[in-house]
Amino acid sequence: MSNPNRKPTQHDLVLAAQEFNQWLKEAAAGGVAFLCGGLALSLYGNVRQTEDADLALDLSLTHRDGDPKKHYDTNQLKALAAHDPKHRFIVGPKIYIILYANDAAKKLYVQVDFIDAALFYSPWDPAQMIDHDPRLPVPCLTLPTLLVGKIKSAPERNQPNENERIMKQANDIQDANFAVGECLHRELILVKAQVEHLGRDEKLVIAVLEDFFKLTTKLEKERRLPSMAKLRSNWAEIVHKSGLPKAYGDVATKV
Repeated sequence: MSNPNRKPTQHDLVLAAQEFNQWLKEAAAGGVAFLCGGLALSLYGNVRQTEDADLALDLSLTHRDGDPKKHYDTNQLKALAAHDPKHRFIVGPKIYIILYANDAAKKLYVQVDFIDAALFYSPWDPAQMIDHDPRLPVPCLTLPTLLVGKIKSAPERNQPNENERIMKQANDIQDANFAVGECLHRELILVKAQVEHLGRDEKLVIAVLEDFFKLTTKLEKERRLPSMAKLRSNWAEIVHKSGLPKAYGDVATKV
């Protein structure tokens, strides 16, 4: 849902994220929102644009009913958004934040997707996983964290519509291709907490990587993707520079 006359721009999406973050501070003090997914990658320079704002939330410092041991969860936040006294949201199966509400010509509904970072990323290590670079308009997940997120999510896509699923998988793989190249360009490495998002031991990590690169090969053969040779070589390089087991890099060319 949006203004039928235009799609949200990157500026609109960033503004939506900023306004959501401001609302979160009011509704659930201590909560922090930061960008993940396609919008975060676009701020790092990825050419693929998105039409919604993907946010990860750190809710570990929120508390309900005056009890510091009771934290908000995402379902409770959706309920708060539905009853926002300033009517900034439309809440249904999806959640939209209303931008430019006082200008009928510009009024825009921007979809906001949010996850609890501590549930999605395990282990959750904010110091290693959030980029607070002041040049970013909104804090983002770090590039290495986005990279492993894309590697994990592509094979797990389960949309019932095959074309939609393949499109999202192809986007994930191309996003991973950008992310690993940009990590190398910025001399960033993968740290333990990020790698453990793929699996808690070496066998599990290799299994996830095998699924990812098998999917990549399949979509290349079906001409759903261009050649991902650079992705494979860059992955092997970042594995080496990160001091990770060589098997993690080898899997890119062995499946």
